[in-house]
Amino acid sequence: MILPTNKSTFAQMSTLLCALFLVGEGIAQPDTLWTRGYGMYGLYDLQITNEGNYILGGSVYENNNHRYADFNAKAVNSLGRELWENVMVDTGGWYSEVASVCLNSGAIYLVGSGATAASGSGFVASLNMDGDSLWRIPFGGRRATLLTSILDPNGGVFAAGNTYELSEHGGADGYLLNVDSVGEERFHRFYGGQGHDYFKDMLRSSDSGFIMAGQTASYGGGIQFYLVKTDSTGDEEWSGAYGGENTPDVASAVGQLPDGGYVMAGWTYPTEGTSNDMLVIRVNSEGEELWSRQFGDSINTERFHDLVVLPDGDIVLLGNSSDRPTARLMRITSDGDVRWEARYDRLSRGILDCIVLLLLGDGSYAFAGTRSGGAFMVKTEPDTTGQVNVTRLLDPAFPSQFAFSAPYPNPFNSTLSINYEIPSAGPMTLRLFDVSGSHVETLVNEFQPTGSHSIIWNANGCPAGLYFLRLESGILSATQSITLVK
Repeated sequence: MILPTNKSTFAQMSTLLCALFLVGEGIAQPDTLWTRGYGMYGLYDLQITNEGNYILGGSVYENNNHRYADFNAKAVNSLGRELWENVMVDTGGWYSEVASVCLNSGAIYLVGSGATAASGSGFVASLNMDGDSLWRIPFGGRRATLLTSILDPNGGVFAAGNTYELSEHGGADGYLLNVDSVGEERFHRFYGGQGHDYFKDMLRSSDSGFIMAGQTASYGGGIQFYLVKTDSTGDEEWSGAYGGENTPDVASAVGQLPDGGYVMAGWTYPTEGTSNDMLVIRVNSEGEELWSRQFGDSINTERFHDLVVLPDGDIVLLGNSSDRPTARLMRITSDGDVRWEARYDRLSRGILDCIVLLLLGDGSYAFAGTRSGGAFMVKTEPDTTGQVNVTRLLDPAFPSQFAFSAPYPNPFNSTLSINYEIPSAGPMTLRLFDVSGSHVETLVNEFQPTGSHSIIWNANGCPAGLYFLRLESGILSATQSITLVK
């Protein structure tokens, strides 16, 4: 349901001008820098602003006389300290929550649901960057839920979840919605069959289509992972059901791999056991399953809730176990082998749900969720797995090292100057990614000679926001963050 995400993204490997970064085999899971608690009933999404602050979305009980939770958004600074809060009280007697947050340079979009057992609807709302409400509009009809969203570069958002009232099959259909910056609907689409189908996460694919993951009871002979690939207008290209035929499986996160394939993470009920196990499934670009991995002891409840994909194809997964309880952050290879796992067992003495994961520009992680007594957020140190950082001064006349200079100007509002040096001739790629990790544009993809290289990039057509430039040559790679303002 997420990030961010959800979501495929990556670690920033270069923050100093004229620095050399070599890929090695070091293994070191990141330690915690700080943990913060918040007076929210639930925390379900987390996004970072261009200024390095965070926007949290979830729910809160506004007062003791109001029996139902209300929509809640909160801004905190880079250290997790609260800046402002917005509570949208729902007087309809619904349990209401923000499930997903999207940001652009001037607005915050909140996507979620307000529901009772027989009523309610999905909703999309907008705030300004100071937390003031601009509008809130229901979508999807009775008992609709909106659980995930991504920013529309043309203004507004795409959101996904499910709908009952608008269903074409009598049950619950998967639901994709596009609204503009003032809340006017552009289009909607339905997916699924006679059973209960819904989406929990979505992202924009590298071909500008959509990939949506969740659960289906219509296909596959059981309740399974559900993955739908569409074109840029939401028309279905292919779909699939994955997992055990006799075990209820839920895909809560999806990411796209560098080879164009996809990875899903969530949980399953094993055939022998009483609780959930974590489940990861990888498919190729056509939806054909390549492998699956299951983690757990079939005794404790163990679930993956979010993931991010790194440029080398490694996958970082966030989940939790009922054992103690414990937050679990795991990094695996594109073949499903575990590189490291970090466990955090002091976040709660009761309920613990680790819901959303962000990979930040310095290679660190932020994750958040809900625990007994409120919500929480954790910030880690940078992930240095497979990374050796050596800073050396370079002689411009003799480019013997790999260097990616800081783009200039930064922030910028139209054109950007990009400069780098390579120590030997070879294939070179320079790619642009947005803050969610989605591929935006390839700026360089060619064989280049030894020496210094410069390009000017024109950002026309890209919305304002935080982006990442990824430079790769053989085993060498580096990343720079840039901010486009308009």
